[in-house]
Amino acid sequence: MKSYLRASGIANHQPEVIDIILKITGAKTAVPVTPGVEIISGADAGSFTQAAADTLLGTGDIPAVTTSFGSTRMGTDTFGIIIGLDGNVRELLAVESIVQLATGASVVSSCAGSTTALTDALANKAAFAITALGNVYGSITVTSLDAATSGFIHLRLICRLK
Repeated sequence: MKSYLRASGIANHQPEVIDIILKITGAKTAVPVTPGVEIISGADAGSFTQAAADTLLGTGDIPAVTTSFGSTRMGTDTFGIIIGLDGNVRELLAVESIVQLATGASVVSSCAGSTTALTDALANKAAFAITALGNVYGSITVTSLDAATSGFIHLRLICRLK
């Protein structure tokens, strides 16, 4: 979008949009189809470890993975994701999620980005935050997501880059 705006003052203040697309390949399983995206994702607390998060993002970027992706937050029909963006996000304005299930059901939700660390509380909605170093993590909750064996998850990050 920036290339179409002539006044550089306006163009420099336009937010960037980063699309992350995951294909649902089995119950509680989704794999990225977007090239070059480094993620950790899963549908239960056991999918997330501090060591894996530290390897992807850098030590201590997410202070307590077991809190951010604990068994309460990762309840029924919840999908969590840590997105490695090489620390390039300065401000996370919003995240839009579109989940298309094989049944034809399509669910669209959105949330404002947060700078407050996620807690182990059941969100029952989309909840995303920016990490200390400029990466993104969060979760979405969609009815029947745990049982879905095909479809896709599309996350649209609306942010300002460093």
